[in-house]
Amino acid sequence: MPPYASVGLPRRENRYLYLVFLTSTVLLLVTLFGLQSSPSTRVAVNITQLDDAQTTHVPKQDTTQHDTPVVLEGDVLFEDKDPEKPEMAETTDRIPFTPETKPTYPFCPRCGAGDTICREFGDLVLRRSVAYEGTSRRLQEKLVAAMEGNPTKFAIMGGSGTLREVAEVVGVGVVSTGRTLKDMNETFHSRTFDWWNKQFPHSGNSIVSGAKPATQSSYFAFCYAEHIPLDVDVILLEFSVNDGSPFPNPEGAGDSGAIQAMDWLVRSLLRLPSKPAVILISLYSFKAGEYFNGQESHLPVVNYYDIPYISMKNALYDYANRHPEDIRPVLYNDGHHLSAEGHRVAAELIVHHIQRQICALDRGEIRIDEMTLSPGRFPLETDTDLPMVDIWTKRTGIKNFREFQPRCYTFATTASVSATGVAAYRPSVMQGWKFWDWKKEKYYIVASVPGSLITFPIRVTQGRVFMTIFKSAMYELGDVWCWADSDKAAGTKVAGYWDSVHNIGMTVPLFEGLPEGQHDVSCEVLGSDRSSHPNNGTNFRILAIVSG
Repeated sequence: MPPYASVGLPRRENRYLYLVFLTSTVLLLVTLFGLQSSPSTRVAVNITQLDDAQTTHVPKQDTTQHDTPVVLEGDVLFEDKDPEKPEMAETTDRIPFTPETKPTYPFCPRCGAGDTICREFGDLVLRRSVAYEGTSRRLQEKLVAAMEGNPTKFAIMGGSGTLREVAEVVGVGVVSTGRTLKDMNETFHSRTFDWWNKQFPHSGNSIVSGAKPATQSSYFAFCYAEHIPLDVDVILLEFSVNDGSPFPNPEGAGDSGAIQAMDWLVRSLLRLPSKPAVILISLYSFKAGEYFNGQESHLPVVNYYDIPYISMKNALYDYANRHPEDIRPVLYNDGHHLSAEGHRVAAELIVHHIQRQICALDRGEIRIDEMTLSPGRFPLETDTDLPMVDIWTKRTGIKNFREFQPRCYTFATTASVSATGVAAYRPSVMQGWKFWDWKKEKYYIVASVPGSLITFPIRVTQGRVFMTIFKSAMYELGDVWCWADSDKAAGTKVAGYWDSVHNIGMTVPLFEGLPEGQHDVSCEVLGSDRSSHPNNGTNFRILAIVSG
């Protein structure tokens, strides 16, 4: 008798139960296997959770096994099936998240349904506004730090405007500080900071305006430390209106000096211990008669140093030519300085670039460590985001390269000139010269009487000495004769007058090749018979004496 007969079940019923059990087991195994390989259960990225044990911003690896990598675009998961990019399957820049902790960014994906800036200006205008994007690596690093809960310090350096001392602003600064605006919170940099502060709220977030009236980047190349804190995180630079074009024109442009000045300034800022993210902004005056301005002097520098350059000029210049009635009364108060609406538009262009970097981070594209982004054939180490030498040094001269070490002795800040006219830095000789300000906005040391003498004790490192002076076709500006130490005969003539429509603070060279160390630089006002001014003016205005 068969063994199963002892349990009292017929053979047919036992076979039926056995088949049911086997079928159920197979179905269960298939279901479990399907759940393991389903794309809906794969781990996506979260830009807010970094491993506390890591000392750098390198995200955790996603240890989930994938057949095909998954990229997060806004709220939509989709598979990257590009057969030309097999290396993406080994990308390590994925940060695990849980649905409860993952932040949402309504402006992602770029120009998606929640991107209100793109809806207002359109994709084409926004793309044109990015004169240079590069990797935006440092900006992404500061974004990750803000996402981790760290405070962010902003600073702005740029051209002239109404000087108003407000909270968190030291020093103050045509465009950057917002001349003709009633509310200084309407400036493009204040609006940009306000957006950041709402996106990443922190009691330690701050912004400092170091902008100065009628001043070029050449002044700040030496004197930036007099106007902004050196532990800053994000720096906005706007000198497109005040800096000259490298291309000649009847208004006096055509000097490559603006390229060198911006190179000095940018390199010095990038070398700060806080490793700030630097963003250049390009605005333009509606009164300008041509396209070219300081932007063309800045583009080689931003390309070389891999710095984002947001250009309102690129975005709107041609439209303004075709439809001036839509631009002149809306974006400008006086045809030269931006209105509140003009500043808002400029801010939106900057903010949209920052949002684009957030969306890139949301997709796992963290550029802090280049090795996590398919480095390719010629990768650089992660700490080499500062070029080896400046933009002017030839490869044959690399061994002799020395970093620029600027020194600034300025009269152009309220911190240097007190209410009583006593300066923090005083010339050793002041015969006929005095401290003077224009509407508590532009500060100088001035003289008008021929023979007036001033002497500056300064220190030089690379042997270079410059002076920042006020240049204009107005105000009866004349000339001075300047010399180093006691060699008056080997001096140089410096003219305050020039035949240009611009009234600007310009840094001009005085000497090169001086021995390293302490020197006295003296200047004497020349008589009307030696004045460059058509009316023989003798007034002269000095903002700073600087050396390198």
